Amino acid sequence: MKTFTISFLLASFFIVSCKSKEKKEIETTAEEVQDNVQQNDPEEDLVIETAPPDDYFYEKDGFVKAVVIDYSKLDGCTWMIKTMDNELLRPMKLDSSFHRNKFPVWVKFKPTKPLVNVCMAGKSVYITEIEPRN
Repeated sequence: MKTFTISFLLASFFIVSCKSKEKKEIETTAEEVQDNVQQNDPEEDLVIETAPPDDYFYEKDGFVKAVVIDYSKLDGCTWMIKTMDNELLRPMKLDSSFHRNKFPVWVKFKPTKPLVNVCMAGKSVYITEIEPRN
């Protein structure tokens, strides 16, 4: 009988302690959700930074915006470079990959001593760097 009583008490205790708790149903209205979103709006402090355009980096690096132009119709002239300031440059050497009329480029150059040349147009320059421009 003692064993039965102890077993009964232990079983009762175990059943009572393991009783599942009732789940409460959470009720929220649309207004409550909207109020919560407005109070905790993650976009409020969001700062959208856009990358500066390529122009900024090239100009900062000392490049000049220009266009390659075919001047072969003028006596003794070949490929020239015209800057956006309408300055006409006569490069000493221009890579053949840039031999396209009205081809937009970024260019860095150094003036050279005026060379005797059949082409009398433009300022004689040495191209230090040249890149295609989009």
